[in-house]
Amino acid sequence: MMNRVTHERRQHERFRIKDDHMAYVAVRPKFSQIGRMKDISRGGLCFEYLLLNAIEPFTDHESAVSIDIFIREKGFYLQGVKCRPAYDIDWEDNDSSTAFNVVAKRKCGLKFDELTEKQKNQIDVFMKLYTEGTA
Repeated sequence: MMNRVTHERRQHERFRIKDDHMAYVAVRPKFSQIGRMKDISRGGLCFEYLLLNAIEPFTDHESAVSIDIFIREKGFYLQGVKCRPAYDIDWEDNDSSTAFNVVAKRKCGLKFDELTEKQKNQIDVFMKLYTEGTA
């Protein structure tokens, strides 16, 4: 069964990552959750990741996390961005018979929290160079 976000709470316009760019998000400090970014705004981002049964999804929406954003092919790397989880839901219907029910596909929304001016500028540059259209 898929969980759904029931109402729009975003305050900023979201932009899709260009098809020819593979942007990634890695959750610090253990990098246990690494996934492909789907969209970004000045207020946050969305990424998809695989959840192994040994790792917990984001259930505490009050606790801050720190992430890195990167595009390997372009040399873009933004480190230590503070965020708060907005949601963490099933990304697709997960077939319980697949891979012995060890892996789940998840979609996570993160709200930026306490960004430095340098981080804000780097996110603006990222959005200008690597996004297109609205999500």
